[in-house]
Amino acid sequence: MKLDLSEKRAKFVREVGSVVLGVLLALAIGEIADAARWKLRVARSMDAMRAEIGGNRYNFAERRAYQACIDRRLKEIGAVLREARRTGVLPNLDDFGRPGMRLTENAAFEVAKSEGVPLHMDGARAREIAAIYASSDIYRSITAEEAESWGTLKLLQAAPGPVSDGLLTALLQA
Repeated sequence: MKLDLSEKRAKFVREVGSVVLGVLLALAIGEIADAARWKLRVARSMDAMRAEIGGNRYNFAERRAYQACIDRRLKEIGAVLREARRTGVLPNLDDFGRPGMRLTENAAFEVAKSEGVPLHMDGARAREIAAIYASSDIYRSITAEEAESWGTLKLLQAAPGPVSDGLLTALLQA
């Protein structure tokens, strides 16, 4: 009778052990597959963000190259406005242009964030990328404000003659 009981226990332990081992193997394989999927997602996201950052970097470099010309032109316009404030008359100004406004891209970063990709990246790399995109946000904000100012300055164009103090103040602020 004791033999039958110990055989049943051994058989039970073997079956439970086989099930537990199978479950553990399945979980391990699932974790390995999940890690591989995240590694692939991170790699794809990094490729997309690198391309995006490369385009944005070009925009920043182009802007830096134009900045001296923009500053010079704004000083010239400021001098015209100060003279108009003194005389109360705007001279005839031709099209004085404005800097080109290029869009900065952030779609790849936004998609990566929405999918949780940064959580599966190296922490230092994720912080570095977030900082790069934060500078893009700052650039986008500054150029949007600047575009509004250039739009206001467009009022100067082909508007010679007497000018109100309020308009001059708005133009000088722009």
